[in-house]
Amino acid sequence: MKKDGNRVIVSVCSRCNSEKVSEPLRRRVSKQLKIGLMTMSEVDFQEVRCMAACSRPIAVGISGEGKSGYLFGDIKTSEDVVGLLEFLKEYQEKQNGWTNSKERPKVLRNKIVARIPAGFL
Repeated sequence: MKKDGNRVIVSVCSRCNSEKVSEPLRRRVSKQLKIGLMTMSEVDFQEVRCMAACSRPIAVGISGEGKSGYLFGDIKTSEDVVGLLEFLKEYQEKQNGWTNSKERPKVLRNKIVARIPAGFL
């Protein structure tokens, strides 16, 4: 069960524009995430200038104090956003945030760019 004060931050790259994705697609993904997060408590949304995942746009990071962080790439569809929202619920429940690939929603399993140990954040 999640503890009080267990705030999670969802970060979306605001610069993910390339031949692979368009600005309208990036804005749509951000909007879908914001709407989905409205029903969740203790989650903050932010757009960040760059997350250095340019080869796998659209990049979304998930982090929490004292927890492993995750960077996902190639987030482009509504199904991907639903997978992120499902993952966030699980992530909030885990004290250290650590998950293996089989614990993550299937749609996200090939979208992981990095899992960052808590000590690095």
